[in-house]
Amino acid sequence: MKRDEDCCIEFVKMSGAGNDFVVMDNRNGIVTDPATLARKLCDRRKGIGADGLLLLESSNRSDFLMQYYNSDGSYGGMCGNGGRCISRYAYVKKIVNRPEIRFEALEHIYGASILQDGVRLKMNDPLDFRIRQVIPLSRTQIRFHFVNSGSPHCIIFLDENKDLASNLEEIDVYGIGKEIRNHSYFFPEGTNVNFVEKKDKSSFSVRTYERGVEAETLACGTGSVAVALIVNQVKKSLPPVTLHVRSGELLTVDFQKTSDGLYHDVSLSGSAHIVFSGVVKYAFSSQSIVDCLVLPTFLILNPRSGHGKSEKLIPLIRTHFRENKVPFDLHVTSCRDEARKVASEAKKKYSIVIAGGGDGTVNEVVNGIAGSDSALGILPLGSGNDFAKALSYPRKLNECLQVLTKQQVKSIDLGSIEVINSGLEKINKHFINFAGIGLDAEVANEAGKIFWARGLAKYAIAAMKVLFRYRAESSTVNSVEFESEGRHLLISIGNGKSSGGGFYLTPQALLDDGWFDVCMAKNLSTPEILRIFPFVLIGEHARFQKINMKRTKKLVVKSQTNLPVHVDGEVIGLDIREISIEVIPLGIKILTP
Repeated sequence: MKRDEDCCIEFVKMSGAGNDFVVMDNRNGIVTDPATLARKLCDRRKGIGADGLLLLESSNRSDFLMQYYNSDGSYGGMCGNGGRCISRYAYVKKIVNRPEIRFEALEHIYGASILQDGVRLKMNDPLDFRIRQVIPLSRTQIRFHFVNSGSPHCIIFLDENKDLASNLEEIDVYGIGKEIRNHSYFFPEGTNVNFVEKKDKSSFSVRTYERGVEAETLACGTGSVAVALIVNQVKKSLPPVTLHVRSGELLTVDFQKTSDGLYHDVSLSGSAHIVFSGVVKYAFSSQSIVDCLVLPTFLILNPRSGHGKSEKLIPLIRTHFRENKVPFDLHVTSCRDEARKVASEAKKKYSIVIAGGGDGTVNEVVNGIAGSDSALGILPLGSGNDFAKALSYPRKLNECLQVLTKQQVKSIDLGSIEVINSGLEKINKHFINFAGIGLDAEVANEAGKIFWARGLAKYAIAAMKVLFRYRAESSTVNSVEFESEGRHLLISIGNGKSSGGGFYLTPQALLDDGWFDVCMAKNLSTPEILRIFPFVLIGEHARFQKINMKRTKKLVVKSQTNLPVHVDGEVIGLDIREISIEVIPLGIKILTP
């Protein structure tokens, strides 16, 4: 590879008991300015966001060399949770093919064991114990203890400093921690600062201000080791010592102590897992990252969409992703509900999952990735494409592909629905654009039988067919905001503005306001429906007295007779007796133009 070209470097985001890191394989030496890279990637507003950057490099003494940089770009020395994460990374990536791992850091060799529920890291013996020290601060004085457990740590017990706070939750970790970290006593290295509160004999809660991050972190590995050693010396707690860290997770520290008071066989155990993976574009010319991060993408394509023409677009799609240097994989579905199953697996590996097809394909993918950190992309190839319209996706294919490779992510609301049918079977689904009860669900069912028309025309034809035979059933609607009872012709719940290719039933709906817009119509005669019908196409139907527009976050619909129900144009039942619908605010990530 030419050194004047941009290249793509794979990374993973990892968490060690809440201590988070960006991890990269740098055995090829491609990263030569890690300090700049750390500052850019670890920025929680403009980058990936992390406490530090871990680089895995070659070593002649062990399986690999770990280089750790704090989020401010400073060299971090040893990091306990970082060591556990990079060991898990090496094992998962098959850089090391055995569960017992040895790596080098700061000219020391560390050993790690990959466990079923985490990683245990063997630490080096601690140095420089200083017990019962006192330093003055601007408003008080602090009684503390100190040890170097791989990094320097100041340990402050609340029961020895009762004027600081009544409990650990009230302590000013940032303010006091920053003052101690920069105190002349610890010059020039500075120190990490740990505030500790006893829970029971061998269990303590700890909050840590980390130098280099210059803020409180959710966990600190060497800090937990330091606390465990000090509580053994000062509080006489026996190993293993359990630490409750800020993330809510637990870290366990074990050790042996000789008769002359020396510590050995010190180990740190806890969770270590991959959060997500991606690719970063790196510019050799400036030895810095390009402003955009490229996330691995998985496209699920429905070959039946677009009148069966979508499969012919695959070469064009592949070329576009390759030219934009976006890691890309593809799956072509062959049957109903396959997109959901494939998406459910894809979310474990891919940061972006794209639904290529119509609103039905989008709904299947949504139900596959709901609850995960994967973002949803849309390649609108169906007949309605209402959700793509709600997001203002461009109509031209090449412009849509540009949206997908630009990878601009935002969060929007998600709908959750539970229905009970006449056989008392419960069905649970998510929806992203629309849920409909009554006439619009019957229209969606009829539209599914029409293959010779597309878009609005298809649904308009279906509506005309259904209109003269559908009879509204009695039902009750209950929510905190309103109630309704009677023969409801339709009850439409909109996260987006339109359904059926262009019926603007909820024209004021917003995708990210935490509310559903609801359109209800009841006691309408056929002539009244025909009169209102054209106004639905332009979202002006609310002017009619028998149309009720409401807003809610949750509602329940019940009926003694069968009701048809659809979500995102896909019918989930024609014999539904009870429907519960609830909004999940900002419940899914989405690629937006």
